[in-house]
Amino acid sequence: MSELLINTIRKIDLSNLHKLVGNVILKAIQTVNKGEDETALAEILVLKYGNLILNKKEIRLGILNSLSPANAVSLCKLSGISVDKDFKAYGELEQFFKNGYNEAKSKLLVDFLGLDESFYFKKIIDSRSEKEIITARFGEEVKILSYLHDYQKRVKDETMTRLFHVFEKSFFVQMPTGAGKTYTALECVVDLKRRPKALGEDKMPASDKFFVWMVDKNELSEQALESFKKLWKIRGDHEVTAFRLFKDFEPDFRVEDGGVVFAGFDKFYSVLSNPMHKAYDSVKHLIQNSELLIVDEAHHSIAETYFACINAFRNVPAIKIMGLSATPGAKDNETTESLIELYSSDKISIRDEQWNVVTDPILYLQQGGYLAYLKTELLETGISVSQDNEDRLLDDLASNSDRNKKILEQIKLADEAKEATIVFACTLDHVYALLILCRSIGVEAKYIIGEVDQSGRLDILQQFRDGEYNILINLDILSTGIDLPNINKVIIARPINSPNLISQILGRALRGPKNGGNKLNTIINIKDNLINFPGTSFLYNYYQGAWDKI
Repeated sequence: MSELLINTIRKIDLSNLHKLVGNVILKAIQTVNKGEDETALAEILVLKYGNLILNKKEIRLGILNSLSPANAVSLCKLSGISVDKDFKAYGELEQFFKNGYNEAKSKLLVDFLGLDESFYFKKIIDSRSEKEIITARFGEEVKILSYLHDYQKRVKDETMTRLFHVFEKSFFVQMPTGAGKTYTALECVVDLKRRPKALGEDKMPASDKFFVWMVDKNELSEQALESFKKLWKIRGDHEVTAFRLFKDFEPDFRVEDGGVVFAGFDKFYSVLSNPMHKAYDSVKHLIQNSELLIVDEAHHSIAETYFACINAFRNVPAIKIMGLSATPGAKDNETTESLIELYSSDKISIRDEQWNVVTDPILYLQQGGYLAYLKTELLETGISVSQDNEDRLLDDLASNSDRNKKILEQIKLADEAKEATIVFACTLDHVYALLILCRSIGVEAKYIIGEVDQSGRLDILQQFRDGEYNILINLDILSTGIDLPNINKVIIARPINSPNLISQILGRALRGPKNGGNKLNTIINIKDNLINFPGTSFLYNYYQGAWDKI
């Protein structure tokens, strides 16, 4: 930490420091910090915000108001602000630095405070491009990261039958988390893109159409694109174009001759719902010229924005819509029935060597070494919380220092054993509190939240995969789809009442030895979070009866 920055922030009045840190964090960490030490509070804020701390408006204003009159006047002069009375300097500085904080203003403030350039406001530059031409190069070494297991081949064969022949327009593929849903689906994409043009075009659309892979998180879009690139370089037989349609990427599909598009629902919906959007005509062209839509994490499909995106493809001639998820349903029957209808009551599941549908796919794949066995341990807290409001309940749990002490003990044990561990926190402040507590006992931990930019997230995740640290704390970013095969342990430190979410979180630890993971992983469940906690197989089969009725 920068000692100069700590000394600067600690001059903010104590009540304001308390407000900036927040009651949830102060209560959560009171075993190591009583909230009476300005230096310790400043350290918390620096730990919480890092080099982006001056981007936080309330902290900037707190620092400005803590300046001496002479320093306030000096900063006014440097900023080109004319003041005739010392006391007016504070109001002028507040107006100047309150809004429109940019590179120039940050340089003024950072230099005045004597901090180094790492605290400058920086626009995040994304070096990725909106499209990439993918092909293998002569002499290029390509590492094979995976291959289809027999159970995946059977899922692929069924899927290709739906795609090549005249069945219903839409269907659903259910595979447990960790069983290779993404890789299996991408194998289908590769086969479709490799198919000879001479084959009957009455059954198969022309190969210059678009394939769209749509998912709810930007990281998952990027991850799928990277997996496709590697797979195509191994098995592709011509150049193919891959596109990014998420975050700030907006390719013009009207000038393209097909390819594979990796899209985020948020971006897609923001364009599709606004005819005035500059990318609207491009996206409409994409929809009308697509032959395949793959909806990853398809259990979200009935949500309003998701459904609007999927529905836009349904009237396209010869389109196929493929849902992909571990959990084909929702908590309420009506939504589950709508999901079943959307995907034509047609669900592909895991089959055994005799092509019989496997009644307990998770156990089947665990016995085969494809998925890990899970050892579940209950962590007794002795804490009872009576609260009708979910947000207040989460805050109460997050701020309980005794409860956090027990969680910290489990984190320390995992770190000492060098176990790659993901912690699911209650709230955003709980993420920060656990991080602070980890640092207080010398445990190196990192965190991923929505505010961490995507390039930063990718770096943090890669460091975790490489074993550079053992403890990764998050809110819910890591609940779906992120490929982290090295996980040994998951600590669930928050209440969960959604079978989908429980299934996805458990799935972080389900990757078995034949899929690059472990034979046995551990789930630590906080007992006050748990009521009649279901097993993994129950979760996988939670919706099976609804599909069987159709």
